[in-house]
Amino acid sequence: MKARVGKQDLMECIDFFSRLKPRSAKLVASSGMILTVSETCRVTGFGVQHDMPCAPVQWGTCALPFKIWASLATIVCQPMLSNTVALEAWDGYISLDLIKIKHPAIRITPMSKLALELPIDADRSQIRSFILESHTVDQIRDSGLWGAYQAMMKEIAASVRKAHKHLSPYGVGLDGLSLLLAQAMKVKDKDAFQRNVMNEIHKKKC
Repeated sequence: MKARVGKQDLMECIDFFSRLKPRSAKLVASSGMILTVSETCRVTGFGVQHDMPCAPVQWGTCALPFKIWASLATIVCQPMLSNTVALEAWDGYISLDLIKIKHPAIRITPMSKLALELPIDADRSQIRSFILESHTVDQIRDSGLWGAYQAMMKEIAASVRKAHKHLSPYGVGLDGLSLLLAQAMKVKDKDAFQRNVMNEIHKKKC
């Protein structure tokens, strides 16, 4: 994906998300941003969307970690950049004009149609409910909340392991616990939830 955007517009967009990021450092560290180029350049993160006017060169969508997005602030303020910069991203890198940042987590994704309605000041329980009760894993995968989902799976798997230590003498298995938890939490995509929780449990055993 590639577009030409105003330097000032890009600086304002980066600052916008820096000011509105959640209070939880763990959530920020695990969160991602989605950049979409079409008629406009749309940036999505933390359940918020921000549009910038642009001159599209190639339509597309890119996912990248928030820390990489935030680091663009140090590039966009460079005096060598003109008032309009070429914002380009492909698998493994994002660039502004000729200045390139490489990172394996930067990737081109399908254009997501997920409508994010997560409040900026949402707490952990609201974020968990939004992700698990309302959307399938496929919907979340290419949204700005995929990193938060993965962090959530690790936390839930740890809780299941702890509960299993106490309940295993009574014949309660890990599969049964994860399924019971999915039902109690009103998870929409129960099969994927159970599969991902069990994957995290097995990772810990290895």
